[in-house]
Parts: sequence; C-alpha cells; structure tokens
Amino acid sequence: MTYENAQYGTTFKVVVKNGFNTAASAKSIAKSVAADGSIIGVVGYQTSTATAAGGPVLSKAGLAYVSGSATRTSLADGSLPGFYRVVASDALQGPAIGRYVQKDLKGKNVVIVQQSDTYSTDLAASVAKSLTNRGVTNTRISVGTGTDNYAADVAKIGADVDVVVLPFVNAPQAEVFAGALTAAGRTPKLVGGDALFGPSFNVPGATVATFLGDMTSNAFGRKVAATYEAKYGKLNQSGAAAYTAARAVMAAGRAACNIYGTANRDGVATEMPYVELAKSIFGTPIAFQRNGNVKGGVIHFWRVLPNGTFDFVC
Repeated sequence: MTYENAQYGTTFKVVVKNGFNTAASAKSIAKSVAADGSIIGVVGYQTSTATAAGGPVLSKAGLAYVSGSATRTSLADGSLPGFYRVVASDALQGPAIGRYVQKDLKGKNVVIVQQSDTYSTDLAASVAKSLTNRGVTNTRISVGTGTDNYAADVAKIGADVDVVVLPFVNAPQAEVFAGALTAAGRTPKLVGGDALFGPSFNVPGATVATFLGDMTSNAFGRKVAATYEAKYGKLNQSGAAAYTAARAVMAAGRAACNIYGTANRDGVATEMPYVELAKSIFGTPIAFQRNGNVKGGVIHFWRVLPNGTFDFVC
C-alpha cells in the first residue's frame, strides 16, 4: 500500500479484518465491512469457503472484492456480483495436472487418490477426465480422512503405477499417504493439488500444482519483493497474490477518482471490470473476464526440495 501510494500520490489506507476462514467468521466480517462506509473495496477472501459465505453480503453492499487465492470454479458463476480473482480458477487445475503428468512426467499408468470432500472429488474427476482424453490409463481410488494408516489403500496401487496424483485438501494426511507408499516399496512420481503447496507437505521430489507463479522470474516481481523484504521480512507467494489483488482494487479506486472526482464504492465497483495492470509480481499482466476470472489464468508446478522448500518447475 505504501509503495502504491508513493508511486501514484494517493492516500489509500488498509483496514484489517482478520478472521478464521470459516463460514461464520466470513459472514461476520462481511457485515462489519458492509457497515463501514469508509471501505470502498475489499481484498479477499483468502479461501473459497469464506468467499462463498461472506460474498453475498459484500455483493449486496455494492462492494467489489478481489481475491488472491479463492479458486473454486463456481464463485464466478454470476451469483456473486463484484467478485474477482487475480489467480486461475480450479477449472484449469485438473486439465493442467493431466497435461503435466502426460507431457512432463511421461505417465503411462496413473492412480488418483481422492478423499470424500468436494475439493478432492471434483479435482480427481477433472484430472481423470484430462488423462483419459490424453489416452493415459488412470484409476481413481477413495481413501478415508482422519487416519494415519493407509496400508490397505496403498496395497491397491500396483508396482507398475508410475504416477500417483494426490488431490488432498489436508496436506499432513497427503504426507502420511506418501510415507505409506515409501514404506510399501512403491516409488511412483507424486503430484499434488494446490492445497498441498506449503510447508505442511514435506515430501521431497513430489510436484505440486498451484495458481502461484514465481515472483523472482521478472524484474518487477524482484523489485517489489526486495522493497517488501527490506522492511517486513520474507514475502511468500500467497502474500504476493494478495498484494496483486490489492493493486487491482487501488487501480479501480484511482480510475474512479479520475472519472468521478472521488473514490467510493460505486465508482470502484463500476471501474473494476476495466482494470488492467500491465505488470504483476508474477510477471504476467492482470485483467478480468466478464465473470470476474482473471484473463489468461495459468496453473504452475513447484517441486518439493529436501529442505522442505519449493522450487519452481514451470
């Protein structure tokens, strides 16, 4: 915010509304935001669950709200006017994983391990469809949640399986499953969904899909990261996405000032569809489709290193 204000001579301020990413917390925060007339736009929510719960309140209040991490496909189905995101939706994740498994990993016999939650089953179905369309043999197996014993499930995975896809929402359980594979002498290549991108999934050699790109790959990203880190410390990928969302809100605010003489909710909501950021911290321009999805959304892949950090693949 300080960086943007200094660059454009604006005086935007951040009003922090912390929650717990639960439906109840999201609704409570949305009501508080809606009632505060000084708030002209929103950066958030962090999760799809929170967005689905609090979004209707923000929409009714006429607020534009931009997320850097809420990826559920249905959020952009038109039921949440004012919702935007600067990252790719889940609709792109399954096809991207299928493409990566077939083209980059050369997978021939793939097992997709799904849990019972909607995130897992939807992503598993999307990956399976992509692999089938690409002529790759694939099988889906369902496993329980809240367990630390996957021996019986691993026994269903033959020695000829060369890739296992883990669309788990719970990273520690995915790590336990990977450990069970190793204990059983199975050594397939592992690919996780975006919920596994973080320190809770420490499986060296595994690859994880995510909407987050590499902010060190371009000059603008390196400059912003260096500016931030000189004052606040390490900037992680999720923080970079939230910063991009904030830039979009501020751009709409500046446009409203220029066109209408002031930045208010109506002006920001009106101008948000036309926001275009020529540069972003991830090296790609930012603009929005009519439904609020980012144009040209991309799913990236990162590999887990022995020290638990992630290395950008593509």
